[in-house]
Amino acid sequence: MSYNRLTQLLETLRPQLLSQATHIVGDQDDAEDVVQESLLRLLVHRQEWEHYSSLEALCRTVVHHQAIDFLRRTRPRAEIEEADRLLAPSTEDEIEHAEVQALLTSAIDSLPTKQRLIFRLKEVEGYEVEEIARIAGLSPEAIYNNLSRARSALRSRLLMHKDFAPYGTRYK
Repeated sequence: MSYNRLTQLLETLRPQLLSQATHIVGDQDDAEDVVQESLLRLLVHRQEWEHYSSLEALCRTVVHHQAIDFLRRTRPRAEIEEADRLLAPSTEDEIEHAEVQALLTSAIDSLPTKQRLIFRLKEVEGYEVEEIARIAGLSPEAIYNNLSRARSALRSRLLMHKDFAPYGTRYK
């Protein structure tokens, strides 16, 4: 891909990337910095792109990681530690939360690859169905279909666990 064509493509993606960064960092000016840094990083490392099937997905991933790095760099550490200390749950709560988190992660990881990726993009990353369809190269109907199957599989798997099933409805 030529440099001119590449920069043109990145400029068409820029508004979407800016929206994503703004959602994460919460400030338009900071989001501009994040997107600019991300695009610069993408251009510098463009020779490595041949390993990726979707340039848009790569751009979104780089912006996401840059935004998270930005938040880590800019948040005062003392405030975070103080908030953590004040809001620290009890040891029992921590153990229960960790167990539930591990169970959910395991259930999501057990999904077929396509369902797992679509589920994570929709439910974890917050992408719209149309965006996921564009990224995955599938129709919106296929995305809805895979989401339905993923949710059904997760529901079935989680209902087998005593912490999720209502009393008397646990499957064997």
